[in-house]
Parts: sequence; C-alpha cells; structure tokens
Amino acid sequence: MATKIHSIEDKCLISWATGDHYTGFSDIYQAISDTCSYSENKVTELLCVLEDCFDSIAMLSTLNVKKEHRGDSYGTQLVKHFIDRTKDSEIRILFANFETPQADGFNLIDFYAKYGFFPINCSQGQMLMVSKEHAELINKEFLGL
Repeated sequence: MATKIHSIEDKCLISWATGDHYTGFSDIYQAISDTCSYSENKVTELLCVLEDCFDSIAMLSTLNVKKEHRGDSYGTQLVKHFIDRTKDSEIRILFANFETPQADGFNLIDFYAKYGFFPINCSQGQMLMVSKEHAELINKEFLGL
C-alpha cells in the first residue's frame, strides 16, 4: 500500500504507511527507515517482530503543524484522522521526535498518549510509541523486557 497524506488548508500535514500480510510490509519498512535513527539491523528486527505478531500495521510517519497554527487543534484533528483511517490495522506505531522544537508547555509524549500511544524505547532523540494495548508485547518481543 502506498503512503497516505492528508493536509488541512496548507496549515498542517500528516502522512502514514500501512501494510499487511496480503499487500506486504515494504512501505512500513521504508517509513521506519526514513523516520527513525535505528540502524538497518534494528529496523529489520522491529519489522520482524511486528510481522510475526500482527497481521496489519499502520505507522504514522509525519505530523507537522506550522508554527503559526500550533495550539489551534490541528494536531488533534490529524491524529484523529490517522486513527480513523487506520482503524482496521491491528497495531499503530510512531516515532516521536524530541529534537523538533515544541511550543512551551507542550509535551509530545502526553499528546500522543491521549490517543492511545505508549512510549516504548528512546533512541537518539526519538521515542518509539505503539498502541497501548500492545506495549507489553512489543517490550517483550523487541526489547526483551
């Protein structure tokens, strides 16, 4: 499946990739590779765990609200759009980038947690977050915790 993109009046943008055992996981692999700072081996390891444990995956790869429109609920609208469009996916994942400046008082982890994402692993300024109901499984299978 191709990467999906959605924007609102040139104020914000979201993109995501989906994959399943029928259509393949190459878009998910590419999205993880393009988005996170994991080594190629670590990306492959994560994808293997995801493929082994889930029939379908959605990965939020980009969410960007232009600075002058932050605080106007565009990020919320985009995450809700992503969740609605990927409701058939068994698991949703994302990498929250802490190196991107945020508005004062804005907590990226708390923002995504409101929508059911749980922090798993931080690497070089990026936090892997997964659907909360699958956090324990990913911790065990991917991180060995």
